[in-house]
Amino acid sequence: MLINSINTGVDRSYLNDLPGYVIKHTKLDLLELSRANDFSELMKLLRGTKYHKPLVRVPLSEDGTVDYTECEVRLRTQYYANLIEEARKSFSGVQSDEVVRMVKADLDFRNMINAYRMKAFYGFTAEQIKTHQIKIPKVGKRLDAYYALESPEQMLEWLSRNVMHMEVTDDAAVELNIQREKFRKLEHRIYRSFNAPVVLYAFMELCDFETANIIHIIEGIRYGVDPSYIENNILIC
Repeated sequence: MLINSINTGVDRSYLNDLPGYVIKHTKLDLLELSRANDFSELMKLLRGTKYHKPLVRVPLSEDGTVDYTECEVRLRTQYYANLIEEARKSFSGVQSDEVVRMVKADLDFRNMINAYRMKAFYGFTAEQIKTHQIKIPKVGKRLDAYYALESPEQMLEWLSRNVMHMEVTDDAAVELNIQREKFRKLEHRIYRSFNAPVVLYAFMELCDFETANIIHIIEGIRYGVDPSYIENNILIC
């Protein structure tokens, strides 16, 4: 939100959308960060935090703005790298391996959705798609063949065969079906795993799905969407 505010020149507007409870749970001084008038000032205020290193490398455009998508990719890349590092440091053996596999699977799901959007809506090439994906060493190489497909239709066929194990031909259903597959895998972990960290991670991810469902229902009611459409587009497996 802050980077968008800086890019659009809307002074401190992100504070209006910032949930108040966040302030006491963060190590960042969000009020101080809101004083940044441009990206360079923001980098000075972030110096010494874990966010400075990935963001300081984002190039400035001539008008002083930055590519928001590039910022998001760099921050998410750091997030997943930190998750994997923490899992390997905090757990050992089977527990560590299982948590890391879950994080990598989540990363793959996200990259699959983003790659399809880039191909279907913007006509990105394989190299352009790779540039905008979240990249972690030794993760996601199997998706290179998916990125290299020439059309959205071929991507749908690949996803139907390798991820969802059902035919999907509707653009609008791609993300929903990938998310449902992720939901099913998380439920499987809850029921089958004997490792507490794995079950906890799966539970937290499922809580995120529940939150998203509530948001979709509220938005659907607000905009007068047909209840059957809302029901078909929430994640209940």
